[in-house]
Amino acid sequence: MEAKSEDDRQTMRKPASKAQADEADISADESGAPTPEVVALRHGYNQTYIVRSSKNNLHEVLFRCGNWCYSGKVDLGSADLELADLPVVVPALQKQQASLQYLCEWKAMPATSQYSTPLETLYDVYDFIGAELSSERIERKLMKAAEEHSWVDGDDDSNSRTFFELQSGGYECFDGIDIVASKTFVRGLVLLVIYYQRSFYVVLQAADGEQPLLDVRFPDLSAHLQGIHLQTYRDDDCSNMKKLTLWQAANIGKHQSPPKPLKVQCKDVSGAGYNQTFLIHRTPRAEGSTNTPSLREVLFRFGNWCYNGHVDLGPKLELSDIPIIIPMLRRQQNALVSRFVDPFIFAATSLIEHCCVDRPLCAKCPRCQRRRYSPRRWSI
Repeated sequence: MEAKSEDDRQTMRKPASKAQADEADISADESGAPTPEVVALRHGYNQTYIVRSSKNNLHEVLFRCGNWCYSGKVDLGSADLELADLPVVVPALQKQQASLQYLCEWKAMPATSQYSTPLETLYDVYDFIGAELSSERIERKLMKAAEEHSWVDGDDDSNSRTFFELQSGGYECFDGIDIVASKTFVRGLVLLVIYYQRSFYVVLQAADGEQPLLDVRFPDLSAHLQGIHLQTYRDDDCSNMKKLTLWQAANIGKHQSPPKPLKVQCKDVSGAGYNQTFLIHRTPRAEGSTNTPSLREVLFRFGNWCYNGHVDLGPKLELSDIPIIIPMLRRQQNALVSRFVDPFIFAATSLIEHCCVDRPLCAKCPRCQRRRYSPRRWSI
């Protein structure tokens, strides 16, 4: 966060008397609007997910990763998404990122795009949050709360134990949106902002060490324990905010069940399509022998036909060898035969000899009985 030094703050805000100090404190609490100090959060490395409302499992989404924006439809397993679903919604979206198409750079988002106003509104709220949480009045209230409640500044290495809820008056641009999740990395800090049903949920986490370029982990903030009211905003301060609350996060393992995994519907690509399949057995090794043979038994499916046999593919195979294994197998395809050729030939020959030659019918043979009641008798 870009904040001014303590000396600069004292110079700007130092009152002439104690009465003026009390008056300034009361005025700040009543106005509700943050100070003009700039805390630039929108310029950090950002990941943003916007999920639009839908009547079925397919949702239109926007995914911003750094400077790039992608959009498309993904299957999130449910038409109605709730705040508790977020920990599984974002990973489900990420697994279907191949369904998204590149849209534009986020700074070049067309004004006509349905995501332009929601994005700009979200980042305006970023600015408000940065200025508000770095303000002196919120800092004083948090310090006082930490003295009275141990959970306020409690350390938890795995997950944040507290989060802020910033209630708003609602935004028209978010009316057709189920949920917005955003994560920003800036100056050793991770800022998570989640919008759901007119409230912004804010989590601050330390960003020590290496961080993944694509982090799909979001906490479940649907339940909380104790809370501390920090600020009520006036209707005439143009911020469209109602109040700011600090909540103690609930332990999901003790207080509620974890979110159910979303069942994503996938298309069945199996069927009567053209197929090639290669099955390669391990090389057999005789007991007491130290030599590894290079001949392997293989099965090759080519469309509707299957062939098998033994080919020389070397004593050891690895995953990286696949680009050369298949050409080697095909060069030795003359060593493969269809394992069903002989039975097919025998069955066809027997049938032809028995049924396709005009001869007297016998009473015991099933084939002859079928010929007896068949409306047409075949002969050569």
